[in-house]
Amino acid sequence: MNSYQDINKITVGVADIKIGQSPQVIETTLGSCVAVCLYAAARQVGGMVHIMMPYADENSSKAQGKKAKYANTAVPELVRQLTSHFGIDSHHFVAKIFGGGRILKDFTLNIGELNETAAREQLKNFGIKIVASKTGGNKGCRVTLFLETGMVVCQRFGGPSEEM
Repeated sequence: MNSYQDINKITVGVADIKIGQSPQVIETTLGSCVAVCLYAAARQVGGMVHIMMPYADENSSKAQGKKAKYANTAVPELVRQLTSHFGIDSHHFVAKIFGGGRILKDFTLNIGELNETAAREQLKNFGIKIVASKTGGNKGCRVTLFLETGMVVCQRFGGPSEEM
């Protein structure tokens, strides 16, 4: 595998979607937000979405304006972008999910958990298998998807990196 410095890095912002192919890497930083990574090994392509909230009315102007913000619109949009750009059916993708930490402990709602549940529900609707996840906890993390191999490195803040 190429060294990290030699690879073209794509950064995913909050409520953002990015797709790419080997040798690129896609990276984001999470707190209560959830990242869904999709990967198709045969073509070494994939994408990542940084989800802020679990649900929006799919017909609302909010959902139409920022599909990546809400799990129920973000996962379908990530699948749509990957399938239309690379010409791959959704059943060729596997998923990995990260984040969803309970960062704001004073809030009654556990937004991270709600984000994760909504993202899992959407992946199930597409028949996309979740092959790895690192969610929950009370710390944020940095997530890096290597499109050459499909490996994801997840590093909780203050903790070691884990390869998944």
